[in-house]
Amino acid sequence: MTSTSSSVPRSTDSVAAYLLNYLRHRGVSHIFGVVGREAAAILFDEGEAPEFILTRHEFTAGVAADVQARISGAPSVSFATLGPGITNLSTAVACAYLDRSPLIAIGAQAETTDGIPGQTHQCIDSVALMTPITKYSVEIKSAAELLPALEMAFSIATTEPLGPVFISIPIDVLASPLQPATINRLQTDSLTLPAESGKTDRYRSDISQAAGLLSQSQSPVIAIGHAAVRAGAAQVLKAICNRYEIPAVTTYAAKGALPSSDPMSVGTLSPYMDGILAIPALDKIFADADTILLVGYDYAEDFRPSMWRKGSPKRVIRIGTVPNPAAGLFIPDVDLAGDVRESIEDVFEQVGDIKFGPRGQLLAKSMQMARSQIMNVSDDCEGPITAQKAIGVINSEKQQDAIVISDIGFFRHYAAIFTEVNDINQFITSAGGSSFGFGLPAAIGAKITEPHRQVIVIAGDGGFHSGSHDLETLARLNLGITIVVLNNNSSGLIRLYQNLGHGRDNPKVVDFAPVDFAGLANANGCDGVKCASAKDLAEKLRVALTSERPTLIEVPLRYDYGGNESFSALRI
Repeated sequence: MTSTSSSVPRSTDSVAAYLLNYLRHRGVSHIFGVVGREAAAILFDEGEAPEFILTRHEFTAGVAADVQARISGAPSVSFATLGPGITNLSTAVACAYLDRSPLIAIGAQAETTDGIPGQTHQCIDSVALMTPITKYSVEIKSAAELLPALEMAFSIATTEPLGPVFISIPIDVLASPLQPATINRLQTDSLTLPAESGKTDRYRSDISQAAGLLSQSQSPVIAIGHAAVRAGAAQVLKAICNRYEIPAVTTYAAKGALPSSDPMSVGTLSPYMDGILAIPALDKIFADADTILLVGYDYAEDFRPSMWRKGSPKRVIRIGTVPNPAAGLFIPDVDLAGDVRESIEDVFEQVGDIKFGPRGQLLAKSMQMARSQIMNVSDDCEGPITAQKAIGVINSEKQQDAIVISDIGFFRHYAAIFTEVNDINQFITSAGGSSFGFGLPAAIGAKITEPHRQVIVIAGDGGFHSGSHDLETLARLNLGITIVVLNNNSSGLIRLYQNLGHGRDNPKVVDFAPVDFAGLANANGCDGVKCASAKDLAEKLRVALTSERPTLIEVPLRYDYGGNESFSALRI
């Protein structure tokens, strides 16, 4: 017979139970995490607890919660044990910070009676660690501090720009009882949010100035960032682009704001697109533009001013949720801060009923043709497959509403440029944080949030193997995710950078020993297969996408650099 400590309350009136009930009533459906010795204080099944999703690593838990939050539009929760659990989680939190995702990260801490950061076993100053990579980081010291901390965390995480928050809870506080008087006190101490202010004279002036600049423009280009997606402005922007005949590009994070086939969709921007498409793509898009309208612009999404500063000088209008935080790097002619959707509607209400002519549609068509020509190059022979051909096969086999997750590596830029989408949240990557290993945990979050949609991961061998331990999580949860591992046993982008900077490469820095990824998948309870050609990939992908089984398809990869000179504009 197993005994339990009498010091740990089993009542639902504990801080642990209150925490779980609070999260459930805030709409949290899942908690992704890894538990340590705080298990003596919390079982994660107290009361109306959200479903706990056990992962093999805290980074996996954090990214899965991040992506669930992105897709659902509501905060999601990850949990980590104290010490190394928090440091493992911190990379995922940093990604959520740079990707503007409302992740609620909760971590255990050593008991208040014993916790001395840097001295106590497994005790670090987790609040100090998390403060620079969160919008709010706090450690509660008593039951009375729980609700104010939770309400502050949810409020801050969901205020634009969105971002992660962190709450540290000592184990003895988690285990402590909540008396009725304490609960009443918590409820009366809850926070009241300030009322939103109305439109100011400055806002009205900026709207008029932006509309005036657009009315005088001959060839504007709209660049869409993820804040526009979060604001629900995608359909409005699609209508504006087609009504006014303005071509539009998106960042990785905003891919899908215009469908790939939309007549005004120029595509997704990448600093590597000149080399990938083997044409001066950035010049083609921006050289003749006289006005750049940045809608939901975020510097972290890797769309740099140097990319649009091609050709003649341009007027720049920025529409964001807050005043330009990158003012030290570029200053727009007009900087509109507020509700992105409302701002774009107010601007074009004053622009009037004009059209900017056929240039936009011709530009969009030419870029669509450039992508098609690169993808349609024959690649049917046995042996390594190009990244663009692999993505073309995925496009042909996936359902229209499939979610494509891209891990991080050189292939990610191919995936962003060539993946065909019809709507927002059909292409997901870490545009801001860009951490290796993002793909698999992101797919877990996506599939749990959208269980009836196909979820496909595109990963390189380097990034995938940095987090391949959670293949077991796919098998245990029976998540029908398809993973395409593009394997060249090397870091392809780093090899390119070496050659650009030094005229040669250093294999010790970029080359790995071969790994049997299909065998690894089988060993973890998933289905693992290898393919030898583009045709073989199509056949195996078709089977995987209809099997509803977690499946890994290993694809031999080769990069078609098109000559290093095509990439000469890359930052090094």
